[in-house]
Amino acid sequence: MYLKSLLTASALTAAMITAPLSQAAPVGYDIDMSHTNVLFDVNHLGLSTMIGRFGDVAGTLMFDEDNIENSTVSVTVQTASINTFHEKRDDHLRSPDFSTPLNSGNDF
Repeated sequence: MYLKSLLTASALTAAMITAPLSQAAPVGYDIDMSHTNVLFDVNHLGLSTMIGRFGDVAGTLMFDEDNIENSTVSVTVQTASINTFHEKRDDHLRSPDFSTPLNSGNDF
């Protein structure tokens, strides 16, 4: 009986000491374009709503289950991939008329 108690106490002590060592490391995920949409809508003079999307998006998610505050998301949107379903408007949005990342070659 004494040996059984000693083994139980030793096992519990070992579990408490090694518990921090067994925490899971953050897990990384790539953003999958087949399951991702970057959509937007713009009210046009209160008469209609223009919808659009960006077709080229990449990124990663680092998920830390043990400490959610340490989780991160990094996303890059290729602004030239804008699609408002109106080719002339898309070309205009990429033109110098707009001072945005759409025509500067930068991503956001």
